[in-house]
Amino acid sequence: EIDELVRSGLARCKSREERRQIYGELKQLRQERRQREGALSEELLKSARVVLCTLSTAAGKKLKNFLFDVTVVDEAGQALLPEVLIAPLRAKKLLLAGDHFQLPPTVMNPSLKRKLERSLFEQLILGSVSCSSVMLKEQYRMNSRIMAWSNQKFYSNQLRAHSSVSEWKLSLCDDDDYLSDTLIFYDTCGFDLY
Repeated sequence: EIDELVRSGLARCKSREERRQIYGELKQLRQERRQREGALSEELLKSARVVLCTLSTAAGKKLKNFLFDVTVVDEAGQALLPEVLIAPLRAKKLLLAGDHFQLPPTVMNPSLKRKLERSLFEQLILGSVSCSSVMLKEQYRMNSRIMAWSNQKFYSNQLRAHSSVSEWKLSLCDDDDYLSDTLIFYDTCGFDLY
């Protein structure tokens, strides 16, 4: 109805009064559409067993009347503390999943950097607050030789590569010498690489 009114209704207008009337109808139709979409969204959320959203969406109007059994925050090591604090308001239990040795939260404001650079996840794992934590020791992303350096440096050699990836190689590299035992860091500072 909205498309038809815009396409043909406005084209037929000869006076300002007709145009005002059509804009009034458009406003009513758009308001009705928003109400229908809102009701449909709420109905879908009520019937859903799992709801996925961003942390900032969890603070939005659409979820404000919902209480879930569990909220899972993935990549919690990268999440800003204020955003993570929204999640417990939406559920009876909170589960944080992540790795505090990987990327920290991104804080653009220099005056807030010191206050927000450590995620709640990192504070709980390394801090004095008692919490239950489990380290997943089997990874499925890289072969044993590629993970060796980070395994030693960050994880006290506790990680194991799953058998499906532990010996995995690029098909172009048939020999065992495709990956040297030397890790080289190359400083790109000053090269305008972002």
